[in-house]
Amino acid sequence: MTIQELKERLEKAQAAVEKRKATIERHKQAAEKKLNTLVAKGWTHDKEYYRVMPGAESEDAYWAICEYEHKLEDIQGATEKLAEAEEIAANWAAKLEKQVKLEETITKEMPEIFSQLRDELAQSWTETDMERKRRWQKVKADYLAGNIDRKAYRQMYSYSQEDALNKTEEEFYTENKREAGLFIIDLYNRVKAVTGEVTDWGNIHYGGKALNGWVEGVNGKARVESILAGGYNIQRLHIRVLVHEVK
Repeated sequence: MTIQELKERLEKAQAAVEKRKATIERHKQAAEKKLNTLVAKGWTHDKEYYRVMPGAESEDAYWAICEYEHKLEDIQGATEKLAEAEEIAANWAAKLEKQVKLEETITKEMPEIFSQLRDELAQSWTETDMERKRRWQKVKADYLAGNIDRKAYRQMYSYSQEDALNKTEEEFYTENKREAGLFIIDLYNRVKAVTGEVTDWGNIHYGGKALNGWVEGVNGKARVESILAGGYNIQRLHIRVLVHEVK
């Protein structure tokens, strides 16, 4: 997800937290009113005491205590839901923080060639996704026209596959750019694991969606080698980047 999408999810989660807090406060106010009634009447909180006593007042006391206890239960239930809402909000906050750091790393620490690779991968993957979507739409049109039976169609495209392909080009690109960003971060961290803090990116070169060359850091050098895989039977361009320690 993009930073903006994560912010929107976090805002919704935080709104849910505030809603839970307001619900608890309403229950507390209602419980306080019930308690004040018990105190004003001089009734104890033991409903079983009044349950066995005859008389209209005892019955009133019994049900008043029940109502008070129900409000306490409402508070407990709402408090548990608040904890769940807070956990969800905390998870979205963590994801947002991670995404912000990820994008800051890409834009500030990495050389331009990494950003180029990320963007070209995202574009290439999106083109592949759109081509797969067009093939699916053609098959689905044949199915709807009665040229393909349901069983044969479902063998080719499950419901989950339909959902995965039923996206706009912008939605494909957003997902692919995030995925490519994670790929780049992983590569960057693998290089740093060998070299330590990078001091020179000058001997690594980018071309044809591949990185090759060597990187120098405070702990040594690393040779970077990209292996590309693609073709008719492969859904999308795959890149395997090897990082070798140079001794």
